[in-house]
Order: sequence, then structure tokens, then C-alpha cells
Amino acid sequence: GGSPAFRHLVKPAEGEALIQIDWSAQEVWIAAYLSGDKVMKETLAKGDPYIAFGFLAGRLPVDATKNPLKSPYFATNPDLARQHTIMRNHLKAVALGVLYGKTAYTIALEENMSLDEAKALLKAHRRLFKTFWIWITGVVSEALATRRIKTKYGWTQIVLSRKERETHLDSNGRVKSIKNALQNFPMQGNGAEMLRLALTYAADKRIPICAPLHDAIFAVAPAEREEEVVAGLLAC
Repeated sequence: GGSPAFRHLVKPAEGEALIQIDWSAQEVWIAAYLSGDKVMKETLAKGDPYIAFGFLAGRLPVDATKNPLKSPYFATNPDLARQHTIMRNHLKAVALGVLYGKTAYTIALEENMSLDEAKALLKAHRRLFKTFWIWITGVVSEALATRRIKTKYGWTQIVLSRKERETHLDSNGRVKSIKNALQNFPMQGNGAEMLRLALTYAADKRIPICAPLHDAIFAVAPAEREEEVVAGLLAC
């Protein structure tokens, strides 16, 4: 697990187990919770939010799965299974991309899809998750107006004024936009606080933590204690 560049830096000793626990769709969950978007919460409750998004957007059938190639249903039609996999990847790129403020142009380029398709999926997201969009627009506007934004537990980022940002121009000599960073702050900032709290709880339980990585926690333990440590980490 983790970034390929660092995947082999942490290794358990003989007789030990290396354990990785991470959150599933953490950023989307945070967005749904903070915004109070009921439709987004419903897609998460269905297990795979990207497939649920695809069904609501009319892009995937109700029986679509996360790993269609492994499903007996698609055994006789691997081409359809691959189409579903590609579509799920596109839907995931949009569902996560909006949290970063990505445009249709960026999503189309990164996911090798047409610009029209990216625009259509973004339009569907705005139509389906109206409460989220109202909330995130308000978050960004308030941060720009008050020049500060903070997490639920009070970790605060001070927002530079436009005049201050004019001293940090981009490669084209323009004032760099901070709207994308502000749009993503609630998910990344609160996700970091969740990780901090989970690590604190793990330390209280004397769980042998190796390291955090993004939204994952690595622990190492004697092989005979693996189930105990996994249960403890999940509780944290």
C-alpha cells in the first residue's frame, strides 16, 4: 500500500505483520457530513459512492459493481465490464475533482475523456448534489471575506489579501487563484484532524504505530496479535 516510491521502506521483522488501515472515500464523507447533503449521504450509504453517482446520473445500471471483471454476471461480456470500469473511474475523478475545484478541462485531460463528457458529468454532479454546491460556495465566499478558514476543531488558515498575493505571482505573471485551495480545505483539513485523533487514540491504546501515509495508518505487530491490532486500529 501507499506510494510506490515509499512502499518498501517499512518492512516487518520475521514473525511480525505489517498492517495498513485507511478510510474509504473519506473526502466525500467529510463533504457530505459538513454540507448536510442528503443525496450525497445516500450515495455513500450504498457502499460505493461513485457507482451510486453513476446510477443517479444515468451512466451506470443499478447492478453495476466496483470490480465487474470479477463478477460472474459479466463473465460472458468482458467488454461491458471494462466499459463499466472506465465509467466508474470517470465518475470518481469528477466526484473527487470537484472537492479540489478541478475544471472540466483538467478532468478531461487527466482521465483521457472528452471535454463534452467531463462537462456533462460535472453538470450532473451540480444537479444531483445541490446542497453540497450551495455549502461549498458559501465556504469559499466566507473565507475570502473574512480572510480565514478553519476546521471543526479550530485549526485556522489565514487567507492572504489580494495585495499580499500580488507578491507571489504565477509563472504567467498573474495573481494565483486560491479558490481551489479554499474549496478543498474543509476536506483536507478535517481529514488531517481525523488522522491526528486516530493516532492519538492509537497511542493511548499502546498500538505499535509505524507511520501515517495520506489517510492511512501503518502498524506493526507480532503475527499472533494481528487481529487484535487491526480491531484496535479500526476502533481508533
